[in-house]
Amino acid sequence: MAGDWIKMRVNLSSDPQVIKVARLLGCNEHMVVGLLHWLWTWADQHTEDGNARGVTAAWVDRYSGKPGLAEAMTERRL
Repeated sequence: MAGDWIKMRVNLSSDPQVIKVARLLGCNEHMVVGLLHWLWTWADQHTEDGNARGVTAAWVDRYSGKPGLAEAMTERRL
């Protein structure tokens, strides 16, 4: 765990993968960055090795409040 902070890239919202996820979800890149921050901070606080055992795509979608987030994050095409 990193403690009370995590490092984020300053250009994350312009990353092509973030833009793709925003398109797939029908939202803007700022929302995707917020969702990623939420997910990364959860993982930082609740895992010891980064492996979130028992967390499924349905769990990510329900807990984030954004249906389709997990699938969009794993979509390979741009």
